Amino acid sequence: MNVTVHFAEDLIAQILDRLPVRDLLRFRCVSKPWCSLIDSPRFIRAHLKRSTECKTNTGVLIRSFHAYLADFDSLDGTTAVEIDEPLRTLLQGTGVVGSCNGLLCLYEKKTEIFFWNPATRNCKELPCAPTDFFGGLEGHSLSLKSNSWRRLQSISNHFKLISNCGVFVGGALHWITITTLGSESCLSVLAFDLAVENQREVPMPNVGNKNPDKRSLSIFAESLCVVIHDPFVSIDVWLMNEYGVGNSWCKLFSLEHPQLVRSQYVTPVAFSKSRRDVLVEVGDKKVIWYSLERKEIRTVKIANMPVVFDGLELFTESLVPPDYIFSCDGKQSREKQKQKQKKQQNRNERGLKIIGKFPSLKFCRGMSLRA
Repeated sequence: MNVTVHFAEDLIAQILDRLPVRDLLRFRCVSKPWCSLIDSPRFIRAHLKRSTECKTNTGVLIRSFHAYLADFDSLDGTTAVEIDEPLRTLLQGTGVVGSCNGLLCLYEKKTEIFFWNPATRNCKELPCAPTDFFGGLEGHSLSLKSNSWRRLQSISNHFKLISNCGVFVGGALHWITITTLGSESCLSVLAFDLAVENQREVPMPNVGNKNPDKRSLSIFAESLCVVIHDPFVSIDVWLMNEYGVGNSWCKLFSLEHPQLVRSQYVTPVAFSKSRRDVLVEVGDKKVIWYSLERKEIRTVKIANMPVVFDGLELFTESLVPPDYIFSCDGKQSREKQKQKQKKQQNRNERGLKIIGKFPSLKFCRGMSLRA
C-alpha cells in the first residue's frame, strides 16, 4: 500500500510541475497534501527547472517606467499586458532593475528596493539601501537570511568598468572592464561570485583589436554572451559554451543587415523555436526578428507596447517566493534542515512516552509513530 501511495504522489508531482503558475495556485485548495506539495522547495525548484528547460510559462519582459509582459509563443500580434505592481497604490512609480527565477527587482527613489513575484503577487520590501549605495566601486551585499546590508571589499583600482550594469549568470555578476598593466591595457570580464563573495577575471573571446566601446555583455541561450559591434560591418555574437572556460568562446552568429549595423545599440534576446530567427532589441524603441538564413529583418508588432523602453528580456513565471533562499547544492537551507530534525526529534520523544505507557506494545521494523 505504501509503495502505491508514494507512486501516486510522485506521479501527481510530475503532472503538476507541467502546469502554469495560475493553475497551481488554484490547485493548492484541493487538499492539504496538494498545498504542502506545491509549496515545498523541492516542487518549486522542479517546476522552475522544467519551465526553464522546456521554455514553458515564458514571456518577454519589457522594462519601462512600468513593467509589461508579452507571450513569447505568440509574440507577433500579441498584446503587452502591463503588470499590476502591488506598489502602485503606495508609490508614484517604480523602476525595474531586472528579473531572476521569476522574481522582479523593483526600486523607487533608488533606496527603496523590493522583490516581487508577479505570478503569485507576493512582495518583499528589502531594508533601505545604504546612502552610498550608488557611489564608487565599493559593493554592498544584502543577506536575505539576516535581512541586512553590509559593505564588501573594494574592487581593485586597476579595473575600469565600461558599464555600471552587471549581467547575472552562473551565480555571479559580470562587467566588461579595461585592465591597465603598466603602459598596456587589455579587456577582460570581471566576475563577482555572490556565493563566496570574491572576484575573478574571465577572459574575453580573442577577436583582435576592435573598438572596446562597441562591446557589451548580455545573456543569450542561458549563457554568458559578448556582443561585438563593428560599425557599418557586422554585429558578432559570441557565446561561452562552458562557463568560466576561456577557450570555450565561440561565435554563434553575425547580424549583417544595414539597418542593424548602423544602430548604436543592438542586443540579441532569444532564438525562435525553429532557431532560424533571432529576436533582437534595437535601440530603445524597436523589436525585430532577424533571419539567420535570409539575413532579413521583420518588425515585431506588439500592441500596447510602450513607445520607449529600457530593456527586453525573457521572463519565466515561477512559484519562487521573494524571501526564498536557493542553496547552491539544491538542498534546503540549514534552517529548514534544523526545523525538520527538531520535528523528528519531538516525534521520537512522543513515541518513547507511548512505549513507556504500554510496555507490551510491539512495532514492526520501519514503523514510526506520529502524533
